Amino acid sequence: MKRNLLIAVSFSLLFTGCAGLRSPDITREEWLNMSSHVFPKTTVNDVLTNAEKIMRTSDPSDVRVYHQQDKMVATRRYFIYAVFAAVGGNFIFDLTAKQQGDDVATQLLISNSLQPITPMITAGQGGIGGTAGAGMVSGSQIPWRESYDLFYGRLESLLYNKPWVTCDAFRKDTKSVYTESLCMLADDNIPDGVKLSELSAKMLADRKAAEEQSITQRY
Repeated sequence: MKRNLLIAVSFSLLFTGCAGLRSPDITREEWLNMSSHVFPKTTVNDVLTNAEKIMRTSDPSDVRVYHQQDKMVATRRYFIYAVFAAVGGNFIFDLTAKQQGDDVATQLLISNSLQPITPMITAGQGGIGGTAGAGMVSGSQIPWRESYDLFYGRLESLLYNKPWVTCDAFRKDTKSVYTESLCMLADDNIPDGVKLSELSAKMLADRKAAEEQSITQRY
């Protein structure tokens, strides 16, 4: 039930976000503040290598990663189907990293490229049938700070052994649903060797206990 609700909310956010209905009106300073981050005492290679690890861990089967000398571009594809329509597309993570002495300055742009697909009724000699029509491909930059905070927080976890936060724990802690770029329909796997935040560990333990109880009650 919760998963169906999440999918419905995500479906709504994809369309309304694209149309600009929910997008906050933020200033240049606010954009730069949320999309920029400096990582002390590290290298461009370490930053980009771990950024790739975040993407491949979150959703291995749907992620593609491309590299340049100082840049990583990762795409995470999705497809949502509902009775009345469907939508497919990609979340795009464009991360640039520059060495500044012992530190690395980064700039991240997260965007969403989507294509709605709507059913259409057709008629011919064989009778009435159905097909699907693809709408116009549209794209938009994601203006919600939570998407950037989650990505950068996970990068700090890998670089500096800070606690890793799962999608469920992040949403509960921030009381925000604007995490679809990394979380919507994602596997949300946890990398080997990281330590979990207290809330993440508790929520995972509670879920496991509930699943075990459900199995016990069935038998």
